[in-house]
Amino acid sequence: MKNCSHIESLGVKEEYRRKGIATKLINFTEDLSRKKGYTRIGLSVEKDNDFLKKLYERRGYKDWGKGTIIEKWYELDKKGRKKLVKEKCNYYVKKLK
Repeated sequence: MKNCSHIESLGVKEEYRRKGIATKLINFTEDLSRKKGYTRIGLSVEKDNDFLKKLYERRGYKDWGKGTIIEKWYELDKKGRKKLVKEKCNYYVKKLK
């Protein structure tokens, strides 16, 4: 997407949730994107994660309207071997003012 920054990965450990940490991280990322001249910011949310979808929608993010995407990354399994992980996601975009 043109002129759109992207939040690649954002997470807060469970014991620190509901303390405003994620909100501060998102605010910082949006502010930094504005300062760098981006007019939009995007992120992907796991297709079945209704909680996060609603959270981002309340913050002004909207589904990009082009269907789902597949996010891919590598993790180490319990034996230290690299394993490819795939996740079906919806992509959300917010216009920055």
